[in-house]
Amino acid sequence: MEDEFDAFKPTYAPKSFYNWNVEDLKDYQEQLKAEIVRIDEILETKQDVSAKAEALFKS
Repeated sequence: MEDEFDAFKPTYAPKSFYNWNVEDLKDYQEQLKAEIVRIDEILETKQDVSAKAEALFKS
């Protein structure tokens, strides 16, 4: 029955890290850091585009 509800869990649901070994935790941490850098780059691009569009329509 519990498996039926797993499909409804958000993908960002916290994982249980207590069973992970140190190496796996460090690898996962590095993956998350890389993902944050990628998201920051996307946000910067989107904010730049939004600012340019706003400036264009204010003129």
